Amino acid sequence: MKIAALHINCDLGEGMANESAIFPYIDACNLACGGHFGTKGTLAKSMQQAVKLRVVCGAHPSYPDLENFGRQSISMEKKAFVKSVQDQMALFMDVFQYYFPGQKLPHIKAHGALYNDLCNNKTLASWFIEAIAPFKPQAIFTLSHGVLAPLAAAKDYRIVKEAFLDRAYTTDGFLKPRSESGSVLQTAQAVLHQLPSLVKKGANTFCIHGDHPNSLVILKQIRQMNL
Repeated sequence: MKIAALHINCDLGEGMANESAIFPYIDACNLACGGHFGTKGTLAKSMQQAVKLRVVCGAHPSYPDLENFGRQSISMEKKAFVKSVQDQMALFMDVFQYYFPGQKLPHIKAHGALYNDLCNNKTLASWFIEAIAPFKPQAIFTLSHGVLAPLAAAKDYRIVKEAFLDRAYTTDGFLKPRSESGSVLQTAQAVLHQLPSLVKKGANTFCIHGDHPNSLVILKQIRQMNL
């Protein structure tokens, strides 16, 4: 099948040495804001690159879990959960407003275990929507068939359907757990083999993880094919 140019987003601001090399190949970035990684300094460094290359910056909150990089689910009471998300968003916006004065927050995308849990847990998804409301993101990046998408759409958020270039999927369309073998696609060949099926499902944006060891190689090959 013929594939049009892809809108590619990347999870960045996570202390990876290849970040500056990745920026020229992406359209949008999702920047860690203190939950699994991130400080004012890392946010500023990433946003400087984004401004230079006209890459859209979105917030990338997670469970408050620096130790496990936000990739383990955490049971939290509503008050603590909302505060955690809002503290991360406040940190992000403090830096964003300096580098992008007068601009609205383009998008928000949860990270790691929180991203997955928001797709499956209606209560948590409703708490998340409540937590981000004061920051008025213009869009939410998420899987189209999880519970977050319809709940957020009902609150007039624009849903950007996301697919993951470097992750394998289960038969029901969710991400294969990282604990399972083959959950992360390691090569550009594997990514390109899966790509037509992701496009066919109607994704609007395609993510690659900044901490993937071959992210730059994969991005270069995709862009060299004018995708």
